[in-house]
Amino acid sequence: FAFFFFFQNKGTLLIAVAVGPDSERPGSQRRLAQIAGENVVYVDDYQSLNGAIDEIFNLICCMY
Repeated sequence: FAFFFFFQNKGTLLIAVAVGPDSERPGSQRRLAQIAGENVVYVDDYQSLNGAIDEIFNLICCMY
């Protein structure tokens, strides 16, 4: 978990992709926010990952 902070301190954009219903539990959401801030993309299952590509792309493009 600590290596995320190393990248954050270097100015690296971190995006978390949370998969499944457990990722929306309050404890999981706190951890994801610590890692990626507001750059968290939620998908229902692994089959839905393809549909999240546009959202991930928009996060990357808005930053640079």
